[in-house]
This record gives sequence, C-alpha cells and structure tokens, in this order.
Amino acid sequence: SSNLGLPEYLVCTYDIPGLDQYPTTTFNSFMHLAAMGACMQLADIMKDTVTYTKCYESYIVAVKQISKLLWYEDSTDDTGYFLAYSGGQGEKAIFTDALYGQVLAFTYGVGLLFDIEKMEQHLNSEVRLADTPYGLRMLTGREPLTNPQDNSI
Repeated sequence: SSNLGLPEYLVCTYDIPGLDQYPTTTFNSFMHLAAMGACMQLADIMKDTVTYTKCYESYIVAVKQISKLLWYEDSTDDTGYFLAYSGGQGEKAIFTDALYGQVLAFTYGVGLLFDIEKMEQHLNSEVRLADTPYGLRMLTGREPLTNPQDNSI
C-alpha cells in the first residue's frame, strides 16, 4: 500500500466478516511478507536486481510496520503477540491463524519471515489466551468469552 507499507482494508478469502473495516491485519500482512520473500527468491534466480530491490525494500518496510502497528507487548507478563488487526476500538484481539503466511513460507522454502523470538512469543500467547479443551479459539480478545463469533473453534 502507499500509506502503511502493508495491505490496507483488504478483503481476503478468510472467514472473518468485515475484514475490510480494519486498516491492516496480521493475516494479510504475513501473506504479504511471504509474497515479498518469494519475489526476492525468484528475482535472485532470474538475476533481476531491479525487481529484487523493489521486493526487498517493500519487505523491510512491511516488517517495520508490522512491529509498529500490529505487535502488542503485554507488559503484565513480558509476553507479546501480533494483534489480529490494527484499528478497531482499542481491543487487543489475537487471531490463531494470523501467521498462516509464515506456514506457507516454510512450506514453499521461502523461510523465516520475522524475528523468531516474537514468533515464539506469539505462539505461546495463542496457547495462553486461546486454548480450550476442544482446540484453540479462532479469535479472542474483542468480546467477552461468551461471544460465539469471537470464540468459534
């Protein structure tokens, strides 16, 4: 995007209704990182330095913006996690499938997209905040735990 360096107000095929109401989301942002990582690898193979540089610069901006807009440092217990989205009403929602772009990056050989320590903190926070006897809650933190939309498994 021209403003954030991340996909903005993007509707994707994921199952969160109204995703386009948020300036940016971790899910879309990590898909963007995966695409830029793949672009850099392909440009390197093709020896296309112009494309490589554009993808690299976009990747670096995106990483900085994710850290600024989507990383939540929980000061109560020195942990943190990637917020489901920026904007909203100040809620600190965590979305358990937010790092799917990282899964694809590993699957297709692109590799690690972000700081491993923050990735580990996020995954630990998913278990801490979203674990149930039936699996992980998909999205939690926007509403009370009784809200079925936020707590579908």
